[in-house]
Amino acid sequence: MTHDLVTLLISFGFMALENSAWMAIVPLFSYSRVEDGGLGLTLDQISLTLSSNGVIALVVQSILFPILHRRLGVVHLHRISRFSSPIAFRFFGHGPINPIDDDSIFLPELLVIIWDIQRIGVWPMGNLGPNGWEGPVHDPSDHTLFRWEAGAVQDRKFPVDNGAFAFASELLGTRYWPTDISGGENEFIGLIVDKKEDIEPLCYNCIDEN
Repeated sequence: MTHDLVTLLISFGFMALENSAWMAIVPLFSYSRVEDGGLGLTLDQISLTLSSNGVIALVVQSILFPILHRRLGVVHLHRISRFSSPIAFRFFGHGPINPIDDDSIFLPELLVIIWDIQRIGVWPMGNLGPNGWEGPVHDPSDHTLFRWEAGAVQDRKFPVDNGAFAFASELLGTRYWPTDISGGENEFIGLIVDKKEDIEPLCYNCIDEN
């Protein structure tokens, strides 16, 4: 066996391992509860997702792969896929994370807005009861920051609720959340930025009137 053949066989083995890992992780992540960090999907939703993925894979293997195979050859095509995978994960493997609160209501537009964040962004959030709104309040004419509404708990450096901020997943790394108190939003945001002015406003005094 030549050196090139051994290298090719090993890389094929890594590809099979990667595929098996994804097939094991994705259903588990999808089925896990949102409170535990999963997507909280039902079995029917997971089945539909995996079936759709299978249809896409079938189209790629039956139509796209033969075309690329004739032009590049199997070995070259395999090399390209091996080099492109880490590059794709590096540039497309991250995105915004929103620690959705279990007592919050979200508009679909919010999921589009949070894609604009660079590090961490916030938006105003209304609270039930007499506490009113908390979060940043901006001048509607030029979007300059007026003040921060703190809601029920005033002595917080970052008066933001769990459901009212999102951050870039690149910031996770080895960071940890050193708090055992209820909530902890203020402490977590303090790990990422030093002052309120560093937080990106994603929505200027947006209020759902319905």
